[in-house]
Amino acid sequence: MAESLEAVTLKLLAKNPVNRYPTAEDLRSDLRRYREGAHDLRPVGPAPAAERPAAPSSQAGAGYGRNVRTRRDDGLRRTLLFTVVLAILLVVLGYLVVEFVNTLGVNDEGPVPTQMGLVEVPILIGTPLDEAREILREARFSVQIDYEVNADFPENTVFDQQPSAGTRLEQADTVRLLVSRGTGPMVLLAVVGDAIGDAIRDLEAMGLVVSVVDTEDPVIPAGQVIDQSPPAGAEIVPGSRVIVFVSSGPAVEEVPDLANRPVLDAMNIISQLGWQASTVEESSQVVPEGQVIRTEPPARSALAPGSVVQIVVSAGIPMVVVPPVVSLLEASAVSALEAAGLEVNVLYETLPTNSPNSGRVISQSPMADVEIELGSSVAVVVGATEGAEGEVPVDATGDTGDDAGDPGSGDVTTTVPAGG
Repeated sequence: MAESLEAVTLKLLAKNPVNRYPTAEDLRSDLRRYREGAHDLRPVGPAPAAERPAAPSSQAGAGYGRNVRTRRDDGLRRTLLFTVVLAILLVVLGYLVVEFVNTLGVNDEGPVPTQMGLVEVPILIGTPLDEAREILREARFSVQIDYEVNADFPENTVFDQQPSAGTRLEQADTVRLLVSRGTGPMVLLAVVGDAIGDAIRDLEAMGLVVSVVDTEDPVIPAGQVIDQSPPAGAEIVPGSRVIVFVSSGPAVEEVPDLANRPVLDAMNIISQLGWQASTVEESSQVVPEGQVIRTEPPARSALAPGSVVQIVVSAGIPMVVVPPVVSLLEASAVSALEAAGLEVNVLYETLPTNSPNSGRVISQSPMADVEIELGSSVAVVVGATEGAEGEVPVDATGDTGDDAGDPGSGDVTTTVPAGG
């Protein structure tokens, strides 16, 4: 190797960075000179840095500064590149998140319908009809049965289904079963426990004539088949008659008329009829206390066993409080007492001439604020002064004022004998 090229190599491999080429441009310059024939490229001065470190010159220091700036620029470029790559990754990640959310059906237009509410139709071909019906009803499907002659399947066996197994349907959708009649007599389908509409449809699909008999039953809900004749499993031919017994619900009874009966007797009657009795009191001026006024529901209403009958019992004649009427004019006192539902008995007492109590109530019996039965009589004593010709005029108009004793001021006057 030429000494000049060896010098370039040693400078590249110098242990001390100060003795290396400060920039790539310096290295390129020496290599260009070597290629152009300048073979004396050995460093001038002390031994190479690999043998003895040389003191940095001002030129070497300047080269070192340029190298530091170059490294700083490279770091800035790497930072910028990292930032750009990170931004691109974030954009891609955001796009993937949006696409994932859209696949879940979440968008501005609301949730997209999913298949969560659908149920898969099971395999029923080759299954006995009773078992197939039970499977479909447990899955909450509606069942339609059609019978056809099929020599490949035993009677009352499903040989086809529509839709096919594996199809996903909503609950309450209809699954049609094609059932083999076989080659011999048919076996009667079990319909006990079915709704009457389903039972009639399935039996008529077998070519049978259906008769319905209503039967009272305290437990089985109305409209449900409780028995059948012939029984399930019996051999039968098309055109035969099948009787189905359907619950009409519990037997109903009419509520009897219990008015004016003692409450205990009424409660016993209600209990014997299979009902529950409750009581409530109500005042009555007609029905004695402790006796029945009426029932709710009223008499002759149809009622199922276990129902509640409310018995309205008389609490007796209602009580009222006597209003205070002392010092009121006669007419005002009578109006107040009658408004309270009481009868009024007016008595008069002669007073001295020009008495301020003339025409006014001076006493009452019973006294004010006493509680008495509605319709009771209250006596009031009204003061009266002697008038001309031995008559005692009394103002009965209810007018207030100082002319209460003037016989010409009222529309009604009541007289009593003078001195009476």
